[in-house]
Formats: sequence, structure tokens, C-alpha cells
Amino acid sequence: MCEQLRQICRTSGVRTSFDTTNTRDSFYRASIELVLNVCSWAPSHSTSVEVDDEDAREFIAGLAENVGLEKIRAARMVCAAVAARTRLRFLQAWALKMQGKHSEAVSELSKICVIHRIFPPEESSPEMEMVARGLEKVLKVEQRELLMGMLVGACGEENRKSAAEALGLVW
Repeated sequence: MCEQLRQICRTSGVRTSFDTTNTRDSFYRASIELVLNVCSWAPSHSTSVEVDDEDAREFIAGLAENVGLEKIRAARMVCAAVAARTRLRFLQAWALKMQGKHSEAVSELSKICVIHRIFPPEESSPEMEMVARGLEKVLKVEQRELLMGMLVGACGEENRKSAAEALGLVW
């Protein structure tokens, strides 16, 4: 649905409105989730991801404009969704690792790499700090270090800094 709305707005140059701010924000959050899912399905080496023949970043930014969402609010929503998805993928990777499903765990970590490549978290962002605080409560330092090593092994050094922040491994 969000792809169709974006396409109509893009081709005709119109904007749309919602009855309430809450409805608009919920629609936008659901659209962000869709875009993050598309990123998760992309190959781990992807440097760009498209949604309905448009770059994922441009799609989500354009959709925000189409629905009348302020840029700063839209950016905050994207950052929050990236953080939540990062936390989810780290926890899922750890659960799979504990079940002896190493390749599936690496696959989960690769999804973090793609998402961080497409929507790079700001350095020292409050969202990644919250992810780190949450993961510190459920994973020991050694476990987080193991996940970090697996992520670097799967994706290379490119995402080391953002992953280290999310795992609370920066001092």
C-alpha cells in the first residue's frame, strides 16, 4: 500500500493527508518496517536497496514528504526503527547461536550490516545507546564480543563502529 501511495504521489506531484497525526505516524512507521524488511532480504553485500524502483532512502524520505511529516520527525522515526531492528537481530542471532545454528546466526548479523549500510546510525546516537543498554542487561560482555566477531567475520570492518556502539563495546 505504501508503495502505491508513494508512486501516485511521485508521479502526480500530490501530497496526501490523514485524519489524525497518530494515523499518519502509524502509517509511516509501518512503511519504515516494510523498507527495513526489504533491506533484510537484500544480499549481504548490497550497497543500495530499491523499493518500487526507487532507492530505499529516497523512498522513505519521499514518503515522509508525501504524507506531510516533518523531516526531523521522520528521521527520528527511521533512527528508532533501525535501532529496534538492530536490537532484534542481535538477540535473534544470539538465540540461534545458542541453538547451534551458526549459519543462521551469521545471516541475522548480515541483515544488520545491510540495514546499517543503507541507513547508517549516527555516531554516538541515543538510539544506539539505548540498544546497548538493553543488550547489556541480557548478554554478557563475552557474548556481545562473540557477536561482534561474528558480525565482522560476516560483513568486514565496514560496520564495526556502529555495531560496537549497539553492543555497548565502545569505551
